Amino acid sequence: MKEEEDVLYVHVRYKVKPGMRNAFIEAIKKAKISSRTMEEPGNFGYEFLIPMENEDELFLVECWENEEVLVPHREKEHFKELQTIKAEYVLNTEIKRIN
Repeated sequence: MKEEEDVLYVHVRYKVKPGMRNAFIEAIKKAKISSRTMEEPGNFGYEFLIPMENEDELFLVECWENEEVLVPHREKEHFKELQTIKAEYVLNTEIKRIN
């Protein structure tokens, strides 16, 4: 893996429809979004995190080699599947990139 200062971190906060977080998580698991993404070239980590304080949130922490590897990532079938899943379960998505 590259030096930490060379990689791109993407932090995603999903605001899920009330009471739908577990169903959202199950849909993500069923589609194998994490494992399929981690197989991509340039991906160093892709992990969903469940906050204890808010039952209608889910976080995703991604680690990529650089911004350029995200271009083909957005064309992958599992990325498109995640967008479909989000349309069913998610109210709002906030994304922060950290270099």
